[in-house]
Amino acid sequence: MYKSKEIGNIGEDLAVKYLRRNGYRILDRNFRTNFGEMDIISLSPENVMVFIEVKTLNSYSNFNPEDHMTFKKIANFKKLAEFYFNKGKFKCNGFRLDVIAIVLNENQNPEIRHYENIS
Repeated sequence: MYKSKEIGNIGEDLAVKYLRRNGYRILDRNFRTNFGEMDIISLSPENVMVFIEVKTLNSYSNFNPEDHMTFKKIANFKKLAEFYFNKGKFKCNGFRLDVIAIVLNENQNPEIRHYENIS
């Protein structure tokens, strides 16, 4: 169906559309440092900075996309979020870490699951 890189890009684009429909403002995408990358950084409707990891898989996978968020990945995710947040570029009501899991189906709309505040 899709190549791995394509799946990731499709998932991130779908996540951005989902977030915008739900009142989020996208601040940054694919923010990179020498210790990792953050998929999406946004402001929630409540003015909370939300750092989002997007996990996307095809429907024929034996796993759920969110199963790929290990304790180690969550710890690194938090480290990246704190680094970005402490730069203080935006006035907001704190921050949280979210995961958006997307399952791509061949003949249907993608399934999107949004997990808030995973840390």
